[in-house]
Amino acid sequence: MKKLLPLFLALSLCLAACGGRVPSQAKTASIAQKFFKKYGKKYKESVFAANPVSSVEVQDVQELQKDIATSFLLVKLADGSEVPVVMTLIRKPPLGWRTSGWEMARQ
Repeated sequence: MKKLLPLFLALSLCLAACGGRVPSQAKTASIAQKFFKKYGKKYKESVFAANPVSSVEVQDVQELQKDIATSFLLVKLADGSEVPVVMTLIRKPPLGWRTSGWEMARQ
């Protein structure tokens, strides 16, 4: 039994270290949808205020460095148009992933 305990601890540490270092596509879509909803309320002249966000499709999520990721998104608006967006996400340990910045991208 005493020999199994160190082995169990070593395996549990290895498995914890293998966890994903980028947010999942579902988490990225959720963050982006909430962000652009708030953005549309704050900036009334923006594209996101005139046509509310109906859904977000995540095309790609890549890690830039530890705790920083970038994602390519298609933000679908209520009028049927799509806006390509590049969003940078940063992980703040007690809070999780947050938006650091974004810009409209060319498709």
